[in-house]
Amino acid sequence: MLPDRAPMNTLDPVSLHLAAIVQSSDDAIISTTTSGVIETWNPAAQRMFGYSPADVVGRSIDVIIPEERRREERQLLERIRNGEVISHFDTTGLTESGARLQLSISISPVLTPADELFGVARIARDVSAQRALEREALRLAAIVDSSDDAIVSKDLNGIVQTWNRAAERMFGYAAAEIVGQSITLIIPRDRLDEETYVLDRIRLGQRVEHFQTVRRRKDGSALSISLTVSPIRTASGTVIGASKIARDISGEKAFEREARRLAAIVDSSDDAIASKDLNGVVQTWNRAAERMFGYTAQEIVGRPITTIIPRERWPEEDLVLSRIRAGRSVEHFDTVRQRKDGSLVEISLSVSPIRAADGRVIGASKIARDISAQKRMARELEDASRVKDEFLATLSHELRTPLNAVLGYTRMLRTGQLTSGGPERAIEVIERNANLLSQLVADVLDVSRIVTGKIVIKPTQCDLASIVASAVDSMRPTADAKGVSIDELAAPAVPVKCDGDRLQQVFWNLLSNAVKFTPSGGRVAVQLTINGGRAEVQVSDSGVGIRRDLLPYVFQRFWQGEGVDGRVHGGLGLGLALARHFVELHGGTIRAASAGEGQGATFTVTVPVGRG
Repeated sequence: MLPDRAPMNTLDPVSLHLAAIVQSSDDAIISTTTSGVIETWNPAAQRMFGYSPADVVGRSIDVIIPEERRREERQLLERIRNGEVISHFDTTGLTESGARLQLSISISPVLTPADELFGVARIARDVSAQRALEREALRLAAIVDSSDDAIVSKDLNGIVQTWNRAAERMFGYAAAEIVGQSITLIIPRDRLDEETYVLDRIRLGQRVEHFQTVRRRKDGSALSISLTVSPIRTASGTVIGASKIARDISGEKAFEREARRLAAIVDSSDDAIASKDLNGVVQTWNRAAERMFGYTAQEIVGRPITTIIPRERWPEEDLVLSRIRAGRSVEHFDTVRQRKDGSLVEISLSVSPIRAADGRVIGASKIARDISAQKRMARELEDASRVKDEFLATLSHELRTPLNAVLGYTRMLRTGQLTSGGPERAIEVIERNANLLSQLVADVLDVSRIVTGKIVIKPTQCDLASIVASAVDSMRPTADAKGVSIDELAAPAVPVKCDGDRLQQVFWNLLSNAVKFTPSGGRVAVQLTINGGRAEVQVSDSGVGIRRDLLPYVFQRFWQGEGVDGRVHGGLGLGLALARHFVELHGGTIRAASAGEGQGATFTVTVPVGRG
């Protein structure tokens, strides 16, 4: 038991002073018996644990010790009884409300003047906030040390105070080499003004955010960084230094340069290049896509790609997306897409998966090439090949018919099989078919010269009426043989500057067609008139006529009209094409007219009149 305490008013001044210190202390000061029974409890203990002195004096110290720590308390008391003093021992206390406190305690024996132990005194300090702060500091220190960004602190004179591992890796200096050195050690000479600017802002309590600059490594190489600098303040708010976070953006700069280069390539490409997500929504759209499909990027980005796909071809998009989701490409797929104006464009399409950094497919890139001209050319080549084959077959037939006649009558003349009057008839047939062969060959050669641009006319002063009359005379025997009459209206001399042979060939072709397509008993009429400064020659027939929908094609090479009876007439289909070309070379025009099938046809040639 403790000896009786003297009343306060009988204590000496030193004791009174010590008692006042205990009462005013911010630390809890508690005394107990050697067995742990509480004897005194100062105001700080009351504030800390919530118990008043009346609540706890006479009770065991266990009232403020968590159950799992009570064994520890008995061990501490045993050490005190053995004469030890325990300083700054970290433990846990328990408040009246059941809350736990982080405590730092010092425990010492209370001795009589004869150095006999008669009690235990303990001083407890609540270090919960301090320990939380220490834990937070350790956590932040771990974050700083494990950061991929260089994190550095410096004072207001620019002297480095701290330097994390990332700063060591980034700049090549170990912390031991640079802490205490000026930060200008890593700043290129031509950028020292930047440091002055940064420190001036920090002294004013301002931040510097995302400042892109260049710093120098220990080996002298330059490093592109993005820098953020913040003031370091004391608890009272005074700025005492700066923290700097530096991010290496060398790779980003290289990536940006490469991205800009690729973007320029994409934007200048003649092929439409677009991207879409896995739902088929357009993400990017280059200029060529704008030109090809008529939609601007602003109009199409964010809309489904089916905007340019004809509805009947939507299943194609489902197939493409399924392949893309599986990580597969679609190469050189020929299809059709729809422009903004509704017109269709033939394209060759290549689609590739777009992958994230982890390899996941997140979208698709599409390259579309307009192959309309290519397809049209292929069709034209097919048509040309077909026309060529048809022409060769027709030419073979057209050549064989007169050749057979020539050869047949030649053999008959050689063998003497012809009776009286027969030889003259044979010679007439041979001559007529030879002339036909000659004309066929001449027409083919003329077409060849026209195609290669080698045909020319040799204009001289001519009489158009005489040229027309000569053509009629050369065609009359054929017409008479078929029973077709040719009516030629007499006309005065009409002076023209022309190539007589070529113009005569024009009118011979027109008359030949008229006779060919006019049945026996029909008639062909030829009329020459003057209209101002131009002469007009009209060749009309009462033959099979021409359907109105076919009139635009009659002057095309190898085109042949089909009669009302359904039979295809002979010939190469070159005469009218040659006629148009020769007339145009003379500065004239030629046109065809017909009221329809079975109602005949009229061809009108107009050429300038006058002397050269």
